[in-house]
Amino acid sequence: MDDIALWQISAFACLIFMMFMYSILDGFDLGLGVLIGFVTENDEEKRALLGHIAPFWDGNEVWLVIAVSTLFGAFPQAYASLLPSFYLPFLFIIILFVCRAISLEFAYYSGKHVSKTSIWIFSGCSFLASFLGILFLGVMISGIPAGEGGVFRIGAGDIIRPLPLIFATAWLLMMLLHSISYLTRKSEGALRERLMKLAKRMFPVFIVLYLAGIFFLYLKSPQIVGRPMVLAGAAMTVAGALSCRFAIGSKFERHMFAFSTLGMGGIWVVMAGSIFPNIANPVQGGGAMMTIYDSSAPLSTLRVIVLSALFGMVSILFYVFSVYAIFSRKDKKVKSEVPL
Repeated sequence: MDDIALWQISAFACLIFMMFMYSILDGFDLGLGVLIGFVTENDEEKRALLGHIAPFWDGNEVWLVIAVSTLFGAFPQAYASLLPSFYLPFLFIIILFVCRAISLEFAYYSGKHVSKTSIWIFSGCSFLASFLGILFLGVMISGIPAGEGGVFRIGAGDIIRPLPLIFATAWLLMMLLHSISYLTRKSEGALRERLMKLAKRMFPVFIVLYLAGIFFLYLKSPQIVGRPMVLAGAAMTVAGALSCRFAIGSKFERHMFAFSTLGMGGIWVVMAGSIFPNIANPVQGGGAMMTIYDSSAPLSTLRVIVLSALFGMVSILFYVFSVYAIFSRKDKKVKSEVPL
């Protein structure tokens, strides 16, 4: 393997790891945003759940920022070809994140009574931002047509297809299971029972949708599903989800967050295995597609980008573990006596 190829693969691996870290850290608070309007029954429960993410929810986007920066520095040609197709939807997602942040602050500091309007805006923005972001990842697996000059052209017909929609719905359910696995460590009583009951109901739906997504991917590209990395990732996801389900009510219940993290990691392994070495998969019969090898920066730039990314990841990981350790000790469990 050439020296530059090793750095190109390293940059790709850094990108996948950054997105994985973003999905597991911001994933559970996005999931909380989706769930909060449905699983809580009084202001005390709402305020307590918001308090579980208040110290660090806005720091999780750092992973997304450095991932996009790494894409720009390591694969500038891919950045220039791929991002213009997503500018408008990304702008909409950014607006959703802004509205989500404002509504969270209004809900958390609204006084004695939590604003119901703020809660539902927070919940709706969390759902739309999550679903749309995951949907575009599904489009990258399903295939993106390339227009003139190698710039990707994405229309509504490329988004509203079975594979991206099933992929997005299944991943959203996994994210909600991940959020529940975090919240059950922080809550007790009726609220905790409602969360557990919801997890039990979501599990079979997730498994059916996830296997359906793998089936549709097989119909589109059998060679992709046959890749060892894709098979390993699919097994990781199913194993993580199964472990979460059977941990409920058992002595392994306290490990649910680790199990759901395994499931989320498996989805990213499938994602990486499905597109590698492409930046995004081509449409069926779409010809050549831009790869990490023909869209990367020069070797000298790659070295700087990868080493900077590694330093940044280590620094952020240290910060993340420190913050979570501090606030996990101070956090009080939510105990609700509201009957089911």
